[in-house]
Amino acid sequence: MSKSIRFGSLGDLFTKAYHFTRGTSFAQLYTEVEVPLPKSSPYHDRVKKRQCHNVQLNFSYSNAVNNMRLQENLEPTFIPSIPKWGTRLPGTPLISHLKKGDTETTFYLMTRVLKSQQADYYLDGRPVYDIPILDAIRDDMRAPYSNRKHQGVEHEVIIRTFKLNSIRAITMGGETLVVEK
Repeated sequence: MSKSIRFGSLGDLFTKAYHFTRGTSFAQLYTEVEVPLPKSSPYHDRVKKRQCHNVQLNFSYSNAVNNMRLQENLEPTFIPSIPKWGTRLPGTPLISHLKKGDTETTFYLMTRVLKSQQADYYLDGRPVYDIPILDAIRDDMRAPYSNRKHQGVEHEVIIRTFKLNSIRAITMGGETLVVEK
């Protein structure tokens, strides 16, 4: 449980992530993302997903996968490839990305997801409780990306990058920073 709650801006979140201390840290992220549904879906551009994730920041991806490989009685031979879509800011859990044709850089927080709570879906800003609508939304969603084959393990080390502007709050080091819109 956090000791204090502070309200801040997206810039405060960036600063917190940029001035990260050495070593790994654990955090809880509260995210809100637009669900990418195909244009053929009646719910296209209308659905948001809110979810809470327990994550690890500033971790060694290769160490995490090789430790999992050792647990599964495999040789620790995993060497990660460098992300092709962005640039990791050294010493931070941040990745910067400039889309082709854009003038502004987008920043992402690279995490190792340890546990995620069940997602809540919102259609046109209202919670979705209707099971057939939830099923229709989930059926139209892309399957989550898996690195299991690349890692060569049975139990995948789940890596997710969250766009900074999708993070609504982060709890870390006994403090919760709520990002104001």
